[in-house]
Amino acid sequence: MFAGNKEFVIALDEGTTNAKAIALDGFGNVVAKFSQPLAIQTPREGWVEQSGEALISASLDVIAQAINHVGAENVAALAISNQRETAIGWYRQSGKPLNAAITWQCTRSAEFCETLRREGKEQQITTTTGLPIAPLFSASKMRWLLESTPEGVQLADQGEICLGTIDAWLLWNLTAGDSFCCDYSNAARTQLLNLKTGEWDEEMLALFHIPRAALPEIKPSSGLFGYTRGLKTIPDGIPVMAMVGDSHAALFGHALGEAGCV
Repeated sequence: MFAGNKEFVIALDEGTTNAKAIALDGFGNVVAKFSQPLAIQTPREGWVEQSGEALISASLDVIAQAINHVGAENVAALAISNQRETAIGWYRQSGKPLNAAITWQCTRSAEFCETLRREGKEQQITTTTGLPIAPLFSASKMRWLLESTPEGVQLADQGEICLGTIDAWLLWNLTAGDSFCCDYSNAARTQLLNLKTGEWDEEMLALFHIPRAALPEIKPSSGLFGYTRGLKTIPDGIPVMAMVGDSHAALFGHALGEAGCV
């Protein structure tokens, strides 16, 4: 059981095709499940995107259903897992997205990735981030978002634009903009994280033209990220106590935590 007899954790899994919320009791038993489908748009060949507002709306809806099922007074915490590599940008002041969220399947940044490869940057990128050059990863998507926004790079450099993976976008909206963070598992899939230092890498930021001021604080996957605030269907003050990329979460869920066990 949890302190104060708040027994339940509400776990959100924001995936590509569905937003799902699960209520878990203090013994880890699933007591309720809720799901809402998500649409995918393909405006051009190779482009795959989703509405950032739709991701939030569906996520808040299933979280609220799960909370109502067990009673808000019994909820100890929220936890988030999310589709990895999908990138979104938004204006810090208004919270309005710059554009659609560019999903992990999208290849609109393939030409820029090929330019990096021709310039011989692959070894540098792989050594620093552990990832090969590919449009899958968030950095080139974030670059596209800024370059497709009037004065995007300048505004980002001034801290007026936020760039993030979907965990950061969900957290921002759950906390009414109080918390701008991501976790290490999501940061590790952006191609901007230095694996040795655990920090955003200055050389990668320069290579992808991403201002540091636009990026979230990186935190461990388990711990306090912030508190719910200002939502019509979710009470204020519920702590968000975990954020982790969905594939990383699956490994943890299957207890595959030792090297070589996969």
